[in-house]
Amino acid sequence: MQVFDRLVQTDPAINIEPALAVSWTNVDPLTWQIKLRDGVKFHDGNPLTSEDVIFSLTRAKDIPNSPAPFSGNVGAIDSMKAIDKLTVEIKTKKPTPDFIEQVGFVYIVEKKVAEGASIEDFNSGKAAIGTGAYKFKSWTPGDNLQLTRNDAFWGKKTGFRQRHDQVHLERRLARRGPSLRLRRPDRRRAARRCEDPPGYLRPQGLLDRLRPHDLPRARQRPRQDALHHRQGRQAARQEPAEGRQGPPGALRAGQPPADHRPYS
Repeated sequence: MQVFDRLVQTDPAINIEPALAVSWTNVDPLTWQIKLRDGVKFHDGNPLTSEDVIFSLTRAKDIPNSPAPFSGNVGAIDSMKAIDKLTVEIKTKKPTPDFIEQVGFVYIVEKKVAEGASIEDFNSGKAAIGTGAYKFKSWTPGDNLQLTRNDAFWGKKTGFRQRHDQVHLERRLARRGPSLRLRRPDRRRAARRCEDPPGYLRPQGLLDRLRPHDLPRARQRPRQDALHHRQGRQAARQEPAEGRQGPPGALRAGQPPADHRPYS
């Protein structure tokens, strides 16, 4: 559920695809030209222009007390200028092959509204005016977030119903407790989503911090650790009372495998 959009987005295979930017060209090693999507409007009806993009990329590194700064995404920028209303030219400090992936994930705000606005203005909704599929309606911290559908959204239209944020949902679940029951088809779907391979011990919160190409190793490592743990328990049961070692190659209980190392 996004109120703001970005220049690019990713598909299910994590490939870069156009969003507010329809194309980008590396004119020379230090120059990029970005073409914006025509006809995109902010929630207040004003059109998206090059000036909004330049302002958003400039603002990204200067937001005081930002909980999620994008300063690293715009660190390669040396200068920017508007070629026309829908074309931005950006000079970089050095050749940056993945430049569009860096600046492309900065959220674009409306210059007219966001210039001089504080974080409190965004939290209250005063400055929370974007181009996304949903419009800000209200937010009660720790309770609920209410959004309305943006019927003028430039992208794919999706079904919509009133939704609440996770905190509000968790409170509802806590109040209802065991009385909350999923219908049988929903229960089966939920089970399929939550199932892990045999022997897989999910590290709490770890997968949320891994990059996509880390996932195969992260999924394999817990299975290996679970196997080593079982081998160690078997070795401890088979070890004689005199303290002799168990079967060759077996691990003693609590002994880490030779190749064991924490995630890097």
